[in-house]
Amino acid sequence: MQNPKFIAFIFLLLLLSNSTDGQNIYNNWYFGNNAGTTFNTNPPTFLTGGQTNQLEGCASISNNAGTLLFYTDGFKVWDKNHSVMPNGTGLTGSWSSSQSALIVPFPSSNSKYYIFTVTDWMGNGDLRYSIVDMTLNAGNGDIIPTSKNILLSTNQTEKLVAANATNCGIWVLTHQRNNNRFESYLVTSSGISTPIFSDAGSIHTSTPTPPDNNNNLTGVMKVSKNNLKIGLATLARIIELFDFNPTTGIINNPIALPMIAPNQGYGACFSPDNSKFYITESNLSLGGGYDIFQFDISSSNPTIIINSKTLVGRALLPIHIVGDLQIGPDNKIYFARLETNYLGVIPNPNLTAPACGLINNGVSLGTGVCQAGLPNEIRLGGGSIQVNLGDDTTLCPGESLILNAPNASTYLWSTGATTQTITVSTNGQYSVSVTNGVCFSS
Repeated sequence: MQNPKFIAFIFLLLLLSNSTDGQNIYNNWYFGNNAGTTFNTNPPTFLTGGQTNQLEGCASISNNAGTLLFYTDGFKVWDKNHSVMPNGTGLTGSWSSSQSALIVPFPSSNSKYYIFTVTDWMGNGDLRYSIVDMTLNAGNGDIIPTSKNILLSTNQTEKLVAANATNCGIWVLTHQRNNNRFESYLVTSSGISTPIFSDAGSIHTSTPTPPDNNNNLTGVMKVSKNNLKIGLATLARIIELFDFNPTTGIINNPIALPMIAPNQGYGACFSPDNSKFYITESNLSLGGGYDIFQFDISSSNPTIIINSKTLVGRALLPIHIVGDLQIGPDNKIYFARLETNYLGVIPNPNLTAPACGLINNGVSLGTGVCQAGLPNEIRLGGGSIQVNLGDDTTLCPGESLILNAPNASTYLWSTGATTQTITVSTNGQYSVSVTNGVCFSS
């Protein structure tokens, strides 16, 4: 017969080894007009109940088990029950901001999340953040009233994305308007840093009033999986690649990619193996929809990259407009099909076009309607403190076990102890949270 202490310690070790997994936090997408998709199934299937009515940017996050926590369009925040959080209105994103909202998990907490927002191009370009605390509202989460719409910067375009830092932390990246300046904010357990500025590439300007067909403020920015490349696209045909230093936050070495007027850009995405870069490009001569092109970026030679532009296929839409591309948790690339009940999919994005494939009716959205935007990708942060309590141990009655946390600056055990080690001798579930001032793990 198994000793009950043995069962308790087995559970403890599994709990700690899984707590930093994070692979399922991006499994539930809510976007467009009441559209939703879950990657908890294979293939992904549509979700019902979503409350968004959003043309472009949005964000959603789940827990490590793939259970929805909350989602936002940059205006409102809905909880897992699709109810607006009590303090979850009045955020300063926009219905038509390309990347209206970005969710960043708190590096120093298992229950708090930043929501960063940017206005659309006709607003001031404010970059603000709010903090969601999942311990509020009976465990359904709410925005902390004193941490809502905190201004970080202004004069931004609609581009807002995250990258993993080399060490612990997450970079939040934006691009200013009327110049060629990027802003990089490092988010750690100490908070949000002052920005690192990088002047690189083209100047992002816009016509002062709609129509915005010469608008470089609209369009998305994406980060490669290895956090070494930045890519962006704009309506006014600025399509560029950059090197990104995830240690310093510096962006440099621009490569301008070709697009001929009157075509327009908007969407962009990297392949999961970092070897390909995809963009969406309008083409008035072909009627409704937009073309998707692939660049091979495995070379560092700009001429080779530029000349590798290859047509993947055409996203079929009832109207002529561009849309976003986004990598899914399954490492396929999905593309927005505005005013349809489907997501398109590029099933093998690591392969050279046309072998990468393109399926217009890739994922049914049921009665949900796709628009131009898809949920912003979530990054968990670079670096970590590895929690390893050793091999499973069988205890006999009267024996005890020393649990030893990794080297860190602070410790907090579930018993209330604040030492690096504790000695346990009774049945129970034990956990520890540790930080070194930058990294956090539990």
